[in-house]
Amino acid sequence: MITYRAEHPYIRCTSDYLGEQGMLELQASKVRLRYQRLRAPTSLTELATALHQRALKRERAELKRLKVAR
Repeated sequence: MITYRAEHPYIRCTSDYLGEQGMLELQASKVRLRYQRLRAPTSLTELATALHQRALKRERAELKRLKVAR
């Protein structure tokens, strides 16, 4: 079994073509990113507020970055 990571569109198109021709069989590998909840939130309202504030902070940082890049 050969393992490779395909990010380039040409590689993906080629592997699709070879698979259609019966010359190549691809298998998905195991899930690489797993998440688990360490503890239940004490307050869903506080959790939602914290997540919203984090998203706003990221958005402000991205807008600042784009202004600098001009």
